[in-house]
Parts: sequence; structure tokens; C-alpha cells
Amino acid sequence: MENTESNISTLPQTEPVTITSQAKAEKKLIAGVIEMKNRLFLNMAWRVIKPYVVEIANSSLGEYDESRVYIELLDGYSTLFMFYLDDTPNLTLENVQEVFITKHLGTKTPESDFVGYVVVKYDINGKTMHTWQAYVKDEYRNNKQIAETAIKFLEGHALDIGLSYSTFAASRLGMAGIARVLGYSETFTIYRKQIKK
Repeated sequence: MENTESNISTLPQTEPVTITSQAKAEKKLIAGVIEMKNRLFLNMAWRVIKPYVVEIANSSLGEYDESRVYIELLDGYSTLFMFYLDDTPNLTLENVQEVFITKHLGTKTPESDFVGYVVVKYDINGKTMHTWQAYVKDEYRNNKQIAETAIKFLEGHALDIGLSYSTFAASRLGMAGIARVLGYSETFTIYRKQIKK
């Protein structure tokens, strides 16, 4: 559930989602919603996500140009959600904003425990939240639990603000399986080509 006062949310579930591995202790997946039109927080987030934004721009034949993503976020046309793994004991909606900023985003190593991010756009008239861009770091890409939990969080957020539909496009075939499990139906296939003289 989204904490509207702080704009930072933990993932909605009855029990905390924990991710364990040999390299990491038990951690919970938390989501931060970066308040846009605030250059300070956007720049803090941008230093983490920019390399991935550039990677997506390159792999999408320039569809997601980095300057366009930055301006859309700064102007408030899109919203940025960032996901981290966190081992803070007694994490609550009341203290997650402080943890998100002080332990993750506002540190000298904000990439540590960073899982990925999602940029969404809202079509209020169409009652739809569209995931415009999403990135999951390589080491978490095969973790279906993380993908499913993040998607469910975004769906919960959409419901909280009165939307009825969630859409996304994906270039990875693995997302098709996850999408079907979560009740998504394929509606379009997008083809893109750079036209040259």
C-alpha cells in the first residue's frame, strides 16, 4: 500500500517478501516512489538509473532516449519507482522513507542492493497505468518472485489511485510467461526499425 504522505511504499503483501541467497542475508523488497518536479531527488535517483536508461535506449533503437526519460520525470509526465533489497529490522510504512533515503538512495553507494526501477505513465481517461520503461539488474532477472512482487505492487498502486488497467511492453520472452501467470493478455506486438536514407 502506498504511503501518500511520504511517497515511499513497501510492497503490499500479507507477509514480507524475502529474498535469500548464499551471498546475502534475508532481505525484504522495498519500493520507493521518487517525487518528481524535485531536481534534488531526481538527480539522486538519476545517478543510479542512468546507465540502465542508456542501455534500454540502445537496445530499443532509441525509443527511450535518456534526455526524454529525464525530462518526462522532471516535468511529472512520468513517475519513477525504484526497488531495493533491505535488511532493516522492523521496517514499517512509517520508517521506510527514512530507510530508503538514508540507507540506499542518499549514500555514496546507492547501487548497493539496488534491484531495478520502473517508469510509469498514467492515462487517467483510459483508466490505465502503462509501464513505459522497466529494468531489473542481471543478478535478479531470473528471480520470478521479484518480478511478480514488483508487478503486484504496481497493480496495487494503480488501484489505490483509481485506475482499472495495467499495461506494459517487453522485449524479453521470459516476461511473457510471468505476464500470463499474473493474468495479462497479449494485445499488440510492436515492431521498430530505424529508417535511413
